[in-house]
Amino acid sequence: MRSHKQKELSPTLLTLFFNSLGVLLKAGIPIQNCLSLMLEDSKDADLKETLLKLNAEIQTTFQLHLAMQKIGLFPEYAIQMIKIGETSGRLEAICESLADYYEQKNTITTQIKRSILNPVILICVVSAVITFLVLKVLPIFNNVYTQLGIYMEQNSMISAALVIGKAAMILSLILLLSLGICGLMTLSSSGKKRVLHMIGKVPKVKKIIFGILVSQFSSALSMLLQSGMEPEHALELSSSIIQNEILDDKLINCKKDFKNGTSIAETLAKNQIFSPFHTSILLTFAKAGATDQALKKLSEEIMEDSMESLENVMGLIEPILVATLSVIIGIILLCIMLPLIGILSSMG
Repeated sequence: MRSHKQKELSPTLLTLFFNSLGVLLKAGIPIQNCLSLMLEDSKDADLKETLLKLNAEIQTTFQLHLAMQKIGLFPEYAIQMIKIGETSGRLEAICESLADYYEQKNTITTQIKRSILNPVILICVVSAVITFLVLKVLPIFNNVYTQLGIYMEQNSMISAALVIGKAAMILSLILLLSLGICGLMTLSSSGKKRVLHMIGKVPKVKKIIFGILVSQFSSALSMLLQSGMEPEHALELSSSIIQNEILDDKLINCKKDFKNGTSIAETLAKNQIFSPFHTSILLTFAKAGATDQALKKLSEEIMEDSMESLENVMGLIEPILVATLSVIIGIILLCIMLPLIGILSSMG
């Protein structure tokens, strides 16, 4: 029996859950029967456990959003969206929208992980090569030079190879350890927030993170407005999914301005949530009464730009890493081999 609070379902499982539920609801199947059918068909242990709990709770709550809230495995945003769907009679459409939302979120996470993976693999490989040179190759040459009457500490080049090799090995291990710790920290929401805060201090990375969060905020706000939620409540709920100090401050100001009678589009424009170009698009759509459509369009464009920027940054990091680590390995090998070449030349 689990005594600790269970983790929320992953974006992958949330996508699967809402997509399946939306399809079954579209077929006209009652909600309780939908959950039973999904339970029978589920292959994932976590999703199966979630469906078991939902099935049990919905027998007493009779409403899906209350059952979801009670078991504590769904994000607050999803719960509120389902509540809107149940009260408005648009549960099927809301499930489809949530499936799209969490699929996009999962795609973003996967793309970010893939972008980071290549440099990490490269660092691991080069660290292994440097460690091999320092721990295996250098001792062999040490024995060779000792037999020739040359001691490593007496040869400046060999000593330099040893120092550079050990320094590079230690730095590589520290870097890998730091990346590992950051990876573990992202497993919790508070840890993820701290990691974002740390890497967000890098200007280019800060811009990418800001863009991704603005895109997610815009997507959420668009869905809520399309569902018929009151603009003030929609702004409040969509703001709650954001975990970034800069954007948090801007959204707090947005909520204050909106309460003073400013429209959502004007509020977002005033607090510079979007770039001047995107702001002009938002205001143009808003005049035609299509703020929700503008937000959806902006969300897609900003996410596309952010992912492209991420690929460009990672594409720049890889060649720099390759060049730097190749130079280090090259220097170590030169420092090892040059004395031997000198000895062989003098013997010839």
